[in-house]
Amino acid sequence: MKQYILCFFLLLSLMPASAIDVPDGYVLQTLDPTGGEIARPKGWFYTEHHHGPVFEWTLSKEDAGKGPYQIGFRIQTFVGIRQGTGKSAREFCLHFLETKQKLGKIVNTFPEMDQGMFTRQGIEVIEPITQGKKTEDYHIIYSVFWGNDSDLGVITIEGAPEYLWSQYEKTFAVMSAFQLYDMKKIEESQKIAPVPNAK
Repeated sequence: MKQYILCFFLLLSLMPASAIDVPDGYVLQTLDPTGGEIARPKGWFYTEHHHGPVFEWTLSKEDAGKGPYQIGFRIQTFVGIRQGTGKSAREFCLHFLETKQKLGKIVNTFPEMDQGMFTRQGIEVIEPITQGKKTEDYHIIYSVFWGNDSDLGVITIEGAPEYLWSQYEKTFAVMSAFQLYDMKKIEESQKIAPVPNAK
């Protein structure tokens, strides 16, 4: 795990920092261990789950730590994709979108957009999801970001039951402007010894 965190931090060091706007009704939430930030609606829950090369953060109206949630925003970051899957970061991300396209009705598509260090693409769908014995239509936006010069991929999933989507669409728009890392925190927490000079 430690080696993946180090690799993740080194990749993120190439990304520009950005200020997070925190409107009324929101609080600034830190994304550990990278020190990133996101505007979290007051009263919403924050959980994180990291394993190996995968880092995952969930912000939800219901407590995701106690079970499935209905309304939420999830960020998943994958490090060393080619080594783990044999696919490039772009191939990995597009395969994810292709899989999701088959599960529901497509409402909107977001074409490739070069954002500097990353390229972004996404789809908006109505997808039936079963929890327990109940199946319900959910309105979901899946966005993927792959590193243009790095083996790094990010997936965000924002969704709510279809009949509640209009109430939370603006909330998700605020949350989508997240910052994935804080270089100052990384530098302070990761006391990495310099590489010895070659002799």
